[in-house]
Amino acid sequence: MAMAERSEGSSGLILGLDIGGTKTTVLIGSDRAEIFYRRRFKTHPERGFEITFRNICRSVEEVLREARRLGKMPESISVSIGGPLDVKEGIIFSPPNLPGWDKIPLKGLLQQRFGLPVYLEHDGNAGALAEYFFGAGQGFRNIIF
Repeated sequence: MAMAERSEGSSGLILGLDIGGTKTTVLIGSDRAEIFYRRRFKTHPERGFEITFRNICRSVEEVLREARRLGKMPESISVSIGGPLDVKEGIIFSPPNLPGWDKIPLKGLLQQRFGLPVYLEHDGNAGALAEYFFGAGQGFRNIIF
C-alpha cells in the first residue's frame, strides 16, 4: 500500500477531528503528518449529542479561523471516532463512549455545516493507518495495531 498521490493543485491540508469519550482534538495538518495548529477540549458526552456537537462545531470554527490566518485552509475534514459506525455512509451507531449518539449522520452534518468533503474512519483503523504511513509501521508490508 502506498500513499495516495496528491492531485495537481491540491494543498494536502486536512482538518483532523478525533472525537473520543473523554477528549476531542481538532487540528490543521498535512497529508505528510505536519501539524500547524491543534485544539483539544473535554468532550463531555454526558451532555448529549446536540450540545457536544455544538461544542465540536465551535472548535472547528476556531481552528478554521486560525487556519485562514496562517494561510493553511484545509481541503477536507477527516474524522476519527470509535464505532460501531458505517464509514461509507458516515453514520455513527451508539458507540459506548458516546451515549446518545445513535444513528447520527455525522458525515452529512459536518459536510452541510462546513462545506468540505468529510471522511470518517474508525479510530482503531485510523491509528493503524497513521502508524503504517508515519510511525512504527513504516517499511512493513503488514502491521497489527
